[in-house]
Amino acid sequence: MKKNKEDLRVVRSRRLLCQALFALIEEKSFDKISVIDICDKAMVRRATFYNHFTSKEKLFEFAIEEKQKELFLSAIKKRSFSSINEMFVALIAMIVEYLDAYREKILKILENNGVDKIAGLLVGFLKKNITYLLSENHFPEKENMPNDLIIDLFTGGVANIGLSYVRSAYDYSKDELLKYFTAVATVFRN
Repeated sequence: MKKNKEDLRVVRSRRLLCQALFALIEEKSFDKISVIDICDKAMVRRATFYNHFTSKEKLFEFAIEEKQKELFLSAIKKRSFSSINEMFVALIAMIVEYLDAYREKILKILENNGVDKIAGLLVGFLKKNITYLLSENHFPEKENMPNDLIIDLFTGGVANIGLSYVRSAYDYSKDELLKYFTAVATVFRN
């Protein structure tokens, strides 16, 4: 029973630290955030921080991995798709919904931390999902296309367009953007 309590405390402490880091990243650049800032925001002691992470960079990696797991699990609820087009459209819809729902937070993070870092995280998330889903499904229409080419083409395009959408570089509504993505995804049909 005691082990379960310790596990819950670990989960709670890590969750608080992740939430504090994300809140701080909305306010200022990651480079300007200290471990003390994170601990103060999370209302935990520095010793607690260092019991879980060796540095703020390790916390950041953990926090991003946790967020990616959360998104990954929602993305793979439907593991089986009838076509590669259906898979891409489902992933795109999930990403656009997420970007639309958290647009203001993402904009603050972009302002304080730059597009390159966030684009890298989005590309990493997409690559992980597509690699997994391609391994779980057999799509006859991709037989002559190497996975790495499919993955790079899709992730680069979706990440760039998604970030441009968040930064309001386009005058498209969420529904229009999904419609255009769906049309582009038909490239993978026979």
